[in-house]
Amino acid sequence: MLRASPAIVVTRPAGQAPRLIEAIQAAGGTALALPLLDIAEPVDAAPFRAALARLAEFDYAVLVSPSAIERVLPRVIEAGGWPDGVTPVVVGEGSANTLAAYATPAPLKPAERFDSEGVLALDPLQQLDGKRIVIFRGDGGRELMADTFRARGAEVEVVEAYRRLKPSHDLAPLLATEPLPVFTTTSSDALRHLMGLAGESLRERLQSAVLFVSHQRIAALASDLGFSRIVVTTNGDEGMLQSLCDWFKHSMDDKMDAPLASDNAPQPAAEPTSPAPQANVAAPRRGGMNLGVVVGGVAIVLVAAHWLSTTQQITRLQLEAGSFNKESRQLAEKNVELTRQLQSRFSVFESKLSESQNQQVALEAMYQELSRSRDEASLADIEQALMLASQHLQLAGNVRLSLISLQNIDQRLQGLNQPQWLAVRRAIALDIEKLKKFPFVDTVGIAVKLDGLVSAVDALPLVVEQPQPRPRLVASPDGGDSNVVSRLWGELWGEIKGLVRVRRLDKQEPLLLSPEQAFFLRENLKLRLLDARMANLQRDGTTFRADLQLAQRYVERYFDAASPLVKGFKDSMTQLGAVEIGNEPPSLEASLAAVRDAKLRPERSGK
Repeated sequence: MLRASPAIVVTRPAGQAPRLIEAIQAAGGTALALPLLDIAEPVDAAPFRAALARLAEFDYAVLVSPSAIERVLPRVIEAGGWPDGVTPVVVGEGSANTLAAYATPAPLKPAERFDSEGVLALDPLQQLDGKRIVIFRGDGGRELMADTFRARGAEVEVVEAYRRLKPSHDLAPLLATEPLPVFTTTSSDALRHLMGLAGESLRERLQSAVLFVSHQRIAALASDLGFSRIVVTTNGDEGMLQSLCDWFKHSMDDKMDAPLASDNAPQPAAEPTSPAPQANVAAPRRGGMNLGVVVGGVAIVLVAAHWLSTTQQITRLQLEAGSFNKESRQLAEKNVELTRQLQSRFSVFESKLSESQNQQVALEAMYQELSRSRDEASLADIEQALMLASQHLQLAGNVRLSLISLQNIDQRLQGLNQPQWLAVRRAIALDIEKLKKFPFVDTVGIAVKLDGLVSAVDALPLVVEQPQPRPRLVASPDGGDSNVVSRLWGELWGEIKGLVRVRRLDKQEPLLLSPEQAFFLRENLKLRLLDARMANLQRDGTTFRADLQLAQRYVERYFDAASPLVKGFKDSMTQLGAVEIGNEPPSLEASLAAVRDAKLRPERSGK
C-alpha cells in the first residue's frame, strides 16, 4: 500500500497516464500527472494513411508503443477490421494490454526482454526471406529493428504514425515540497525533457529524487544525467505499481524499527506498580509468587516484542534481498550489454589496428623505395632508356631514334661526371659508333612512296587504251545544195572506214584485254606493291626487291611506255629497287650489360 507516501509523479502522455494514476490512487497513493510528451499527428500523414490502406499486403505489423497502437488500431477497425494473415508484433506488456482492447490476432511479444532486442530474439522473426514488415513508430527512434529485419532478408517499411511534442512545465513548485515527490518515466525522451525543464537551478534537487524507470537503457541514461536513486521496474503498469509498493513498504519498515525498541524498554519497570499497596497485608509467600508472576509476564512481553522485531527485520531483509537480487540481475544484464558493446568496439579496434599495421608496412616499403640512392635511381633511368632504344632498333629498325637516345644518355652521364660511370660510358660510346656506321634506311619514307604508287595505279594507261585519230570529213568547196548527195556519201564512207582500225604493235603479243581483265591487272599490280611495302616494314630485302621487279615487268608489258605517267611510275620503282633493305641492325646488349653490372656492383660490395 502507498498510504502516507510522497506524491508520485506520472510523466506519461495524457492519453496513457489515467490507468496508472487510477492504480496508484486505488493503492492509497497520491498521483500527479505531469505529461512530458504529447502525441500529435505526423508532419506528413500521407505515408501513414497509405500504409494503413495497404496493411493486408504485409506479413508482420510491428507496433512499437501504446501510442502507435492507439494511432493505428482505431483506423484499422474503422476500415473493416484487422486483415487476415497479418501478425501484430508488440514490444512489451503495456502495448499488449493496450492491444487487447481491440479485436486482433494474438500478438508476438518478448517473454523476458521488453525492447527492440527482445523482439529481434523471437523465433518467428529469425528467417524472413521474402517477408514484408511494416513498423509503426513515432518520429525518430532507433533503426536497429529495421536494419536487422532487412539483414535477415525482409522487405521493411518504416512508417511515422505520430509525432512527439515536448510541453513546458514549471517544476519549481513541485520540487519545493517536502518530502520530494517520486518520479516515474517510461521514455528516454521524457527523461531528457524533464532534466531540461529543471535547468541549472533545480538540477541538483531533481537529481536527489527517487526515479522509477521501466527499462535498463533508461536507467543507464538516468545515471548519466546524475540521478543516484534509480529503481528499475518490470514492464507494464502492474510492474510499475508493484515496484512502487515494494519500495514504499521498505521505507515504512525502516521508520517503524525505532518505535518498536522504545516501546519494549520501559515495560519491566511499569508492571510492579499495581501490587505495591498490598505488600503489607499479603503473606510473604504470596508476595513472592506475585513478584514471580510479574517478572514472568515482563519476560514474556520482552520475548514477544523481540520476536516481533526479529520477524519484521527478517521480512525487511528478505524484501531487501529480493530487491538486491533484482538489482543484481539488472546489473548483470547491464554488464552483459556493456560486454557486448566492448566486444564490438574491440573488434573495431582490432580491424583498425590491422589496417594501421598494413599502412605501416606500406609506408615502410614506400620509405625504402624513396630512400634509394641517387646512383640507383640514375641507373634505373638509364637502363629503362636503353631498353626502349633497343626495342625501337630491333622491332622498327629505327636507327636514328636509337642513336639520339644513346647520345642523350651519354650527355647525362657526362653531366654527372663520376668515375663509377666510366665503364657504362665506354660501352655506350662503342654502340654509338656502330649506329653511326650502320646505313640509314628510311623505312617510313619508303612506305609512303609505295602508298603513292599504289594510288597512282588506277591512272596508268594501258597499251590498248592509246587514243587513235579519227578521219576528218572534208567539206565541199562550193557548199551548194547540188552537191548534197556527194557530201552524204562522203560522211557515210568516213563512218564505214572508222569501223576498221589498223594499228602497229612493237611486241608480238596482242594485248587486247577485256575490261574485267584490265581491272584484275591493276589489282595484281597493287598487291605486288603492298607486298613490297610489307617486306619493307619487315626489313626483308629479298622479298622487297622481288616484288618490285615483278611489278616493273607488269608495267613494261601491259602499260603504255610512252605515257609520262608510266615513265614516272617506272622511275620511282627503279629508285626504290636500288635501296638496300634487310641489313640486321646492331644490338645494344653491350651497353645494357654494362648498366646491369653497375647495378650489381653495390650489392656485391655490401656482401
